[in-house]
Amino acid sequence: MIRKVLLLLGSVLMMTACGAETPAPEAVTEESAETTETASGPAFLALHLYNPASDDTHQEFLASLAELNEAVASSGHPETEYRAWKVTGEQAGDFGYLFGSVWTNRAAYDAAHEHDDYKAVMARIEQAGSEPFAAEVYNRYVAVSAPATESPQVPAGNFTSLSLHLFNLPSAEAEAQLLGMFDDFNAAIDKAGHPETRYGLWKVTGEQTGDYAYVSGSLWADRAVYDAVHEHAEYKAVMETHQEAFENLIPEEVYNRYERLMLE
Repeated sequence: MIRKVLLLLGSVLMMTACGAETPAPEAVTEESAETTETASGPAFLALHLYNPASDDTHQEFLASLAELNEAVASSGHPETEYRAWKVTGEQAGDFGYLFGSVWTNRAAYDAAHEHDDYKAVMARIEQAGSEPFAAEVYNRYVAVSAPATESPQVPAGNFTSLSLHLFNLPSAEAEAQLLGMFDDFNAAIDKAGHPETRYGLWKVTGEQTGDYAYVSGSLWADRAVYDAVHEHAEYKAVMETHQEAFENLIPEEVYNRYERLMLE
């Protein structure tokens, strides 16, 4: 039911195909999360991977996201919105769609979901009672950063293309190694003329569903920008430097590219 799916969002952005070979790290406990609006903390991601039950219910669901976004903005968090995406090109894994939201921290997420406007929208959605998904995997994540006190900003801009990796890492040392690679890739993206795009790393918090505890993603203005950066000499040089180490660090992953579904 749409009630089941969206109440998960009310009570609380960017797959699983087969079992992971590397052990998943211990999840971050949610009891330790800050819950006051003034509290700080790492950026927070809510991410659903799904397949629609039918086109009609999917369109109803997408319309409900637009209404939820209005409620999030009225709660004092216009920097955050729910976005929906569809796999483009050859699909990896079991899910062709995703929707999610990125928040400055867990406190902002909780405050918006406790706001009266948000609750009112949720109540109307609940009354509709339609089933939007045939299958779904849902997780929440905290941003991994170095040092841990640095929280990445919620990305701004009208991005229409998304790249998403799902995988496991065996240790904190592996996290640090991957973040070092991302620093180099992000520097290359800067030199290619697109500082608005960054690779980020997220780690599951709370009870995990699916096989992968880590998410890495990057948002792009459009596919043409993605292609241009990946063809840039600086980016190619970094890829050549890190490709073997990356493959050794992450021998198995689910990777997809997506196009944004525009909400009316």
